[in-house]
Amino acid sequence: MDRLNKKGVVFTFITILLISILIIAFLINLESRITQSDIRTENVKVDTLNSFVKNLNSTFIPSVLKVSSNQVIISLLDYEHNKTKLQGSPFYITDSTDYFKQVLDTGNYNGEKQQDMFQNLRDYTLFNTSSQIKLLASQQGINFTYYSNLGQDTIDLSTLRITQQDPWHIYITLRFNYIVEDQSSKLRWDIKNADISGILNVEDYRDPIYLIQTIPGASVKIIKTPYQNFTNIIDFN
Repeated sequence: MDRLNKKGVVFTFITILLISILIIAFLINLESRITQSDIRTENVKVDTLNSFVKNLNSTFIPSVLKVSSNQVIISLLDYEHNKTKLQGSPFYITDSTDYFKQVLDTGNYNGEKQQDMFQNLRDYTLFNTSSQIKLLASQQGINFTYYSNLGQDTIDLSTLRITQQDPWHIYITLRFNYIVEDQSSKLRWDIKNADISGILNVEDYRDPIYLIQTIPGASVKIIKTPYQNFTNIIDFN
C-alpha cells in the first residue's frame, strides 16, 4: 500500500506539473498574442497620425490658407473699388500686406468690417477656417492644436509673406506651429516653424486696372497672355 501511495503521489505530482506547464505555456502564448495585437494597434495609430501630419502640410493647411486668402483678395478689390467710387478718383491700398494681415485676422480693416469675409453666413477669417481642421481631426480621433508665441489657437501674422514665383500665381505663406496627438496623448507630433503656402491663381480675379481706373466698376477677369518673358505686374510690397 505504501508503494502504491508513493506511486500515486508521484503520478499526481507529474500530472500537476504537466498541467502547470500547459497553463504557463498558454498564458505566455496569450500574452504574446496580446502584445502583438497591442503593437499592431500602436502601429496603426502611428501610421494614421503620421499620414494626418503629412496631409496637414501638403493639403489641409494650404487649403485653409488659400480659402481665407482668396476672400481677402476679393475683399481688397471691392474695398479699392468702393473707395474709388466714394472719392471720385482711383484709390489703391498703399500697403497690401498690412491689409492682408488685418483682414485675415479679424475680417476688419482699420476697424471697418469687410463684408466679403462674412458671405453666406460664413466666416472666412483664418481663425475660423483653421477650426475646420480641428473638427476634421476630432472626427478621426485626433487632437489638433496650433499655437504661436501669442498663445494657443493663434497664428503669428508677422510671418506672413506674399510673393510671386511667376506672374500668374500668388503665394501666401505663413509659419505654423501645431501639435497632433492621439486622444490618450501617448503619441504626439509637435511641429514647429512649418512654412505653409496657399497658392492663388491670378486669372481667378478681376483686373484692378479696369475695376478701379480705366472703366470704374468694369468686371474684367485677368487673362493670361500667350506671350512669354513678361515681368511681374503685381507688387504686394
